[in-house]
Amino acid sequence: MAVSNMKRNVSLLALCQGYAQTSVTVVISVSALAALLILEDRTLATLPHAFMWCATAMAATPASLLMKRYGRRRGFAFGALFGVAGCALCTLGLRYGDFWIFVAGTSCFGAFNAFNQYLRFAAAETADAEFRPKAISLVIGGGAIGLAAALALAAQGCGEVVVAEPNAARRDHLARRCGVVAVPEARGDWPLVIDAVGFAATRAAASARTAPGGVIVHIGLGEDAGGLDIRRMTLQEITFIGTYTYTDRDFRDTCAAMFAGRLGPLDWAEARDLSEGAAAFADIRAGRVASPKIVLRPGT
Repeated sequence: MAVSNMKRNVSLLALCQGYAQTSVTVVISVSALAALLILEDRTLATLPHAFMWCATAMAATPASLLMKRYGRRRGFAFGALFGVAGCALCTLGLRYGDFWIFVAGTSCFGAFNAFNQYLRFAAAETADAEFRPKAISLVIGGGAIGLAAALALAAQGCGEVVVAEPNAARRDHLARRCGVVAVPEARGDWPLVIDAVGFAATRAAASARTAPGGVIVHIGLGEDAGGLDIRRMTLQEITFIGTYTYTDRDFRDTCAAMFAGRLGPLDWAEARDLSEGAAAFADIRAGRVASPKIVLRPGT
């Protein structure tokens, strides 16, 4: 009975996500055309569309904080009010020919869209341990950051984690010493893609390999520009999250996972004397290092 309810809830949340994204897509498609009916200055026709995305960006963090304090159910109910308000205001704006009321309506739709982005996370939280492993993730880069991300995903119950790593020696090391599935090149669509490298080429791969409605988590700091397919990310509703640091709670949870052995033996690093530091960096740049991490021993 519990399994049946869990699957029903996941299905309902998926259906809600689909309907919500459809409504936003309709606003994107017709807002400019509708604005032309009530505008004298046609250069402002795309302003309702722009306000919608600004509202989405502004409401995303408050929506998360609201759900953290009051729960998903109340958060989604509050977000639905923005959807109702958006419908009402857009209708009134068109009925009375008031452009700014119409803009207020599309802005409400933007806030509605921000709340709906969390439906996928609610579905993941609802799924039990047997159902959740259907979630799959791709990690780009088999270095220390990429491997740590892969081990953390596996420890949290992600059913399939694949690391894309072009270095054949490192792929072999990841498979033998770390128990990680490693491939030379990413293929297919993935709901979650983690870029642990951060070069233009890896961002391009992340943009191409993320499934519609999926999430890119960007950790690597290789280059500061290039690679993202912004058009595809916009049209396919792909979320981009940059992450760099951590909270005290994150640090404690990570240490607890390490001490409990949930991240594996953690014996995959290579140790060298500090005097070999320059040679170690040269080997890394030349692709001669199989280990994801080199630790330099001080005092030697």
